[in-house]
Amino acid sequence: MKKQRILIGLHGLSHTPTRATAETLAKSLDLAAVRISKVVQMACAGALNMNFYDFEAHSPDHRFPEIAMTKCEFMCFMKKMLNSLNPNHALNMIFREFRNPNSMHKHLFSGEIFMEITTESEAEWIRQQGGTIIHLHQESTEDRHPLSCETALKPKEDVDFVITNNSTQDELLSKLRDMGLELRHRPAA
Repeated sequence: MKKQRILIGLHGLSHTPTRATAETLAKSLDLAAVRISKVVQMACAGALNMNFYDFEAHSPDHRFPEIAMTKCEFMCFMKKMLNSLNPNHALNMIFREFRNPNSMHKHLFSGEIFMEITTESEAEWIRQQGGTIIHLHQESTEDRHPLSCETALKPKEDVDFVITNNSTQDELLSKLRDMGLELRHRPAA
């Protein structure tokens, strides 16, 4: 019997521990943790005629005088522009690579977790591929203003998971382990 590949999209507004959550789930479920922002950062670096790693090293608040934007503002602008030309551009690009039959990723991991799901169309794309969206909420960050390219997505009942992280790291890890077990035992879509 062929093992079902797992696909997860992780949504959380700025200041929620999405990267740590993704890395924990990736490790426990044998998934490749993928940052969608890498594709956007590559486009931004190219537009500025800059090395990717130099661009990536700048803080989100770094201001580029040649475009009169911060790194964060420029990335939001670039993501919107890429998506207006080709909806879910970054997801499609990454997914093709990971699901390519000759890709090492397909043989090394049992699926993928995409960090930084920020739009309804990205969330719906993950669901259409048979994946699940995990919404990470943290009450202490709910009063912060999201970035201009972030959207507080609404969970779809019976499909998505919602994790509220208002307790200790151990309790969050316990919730993630339980959710990981449930994901492993879900029937194939």
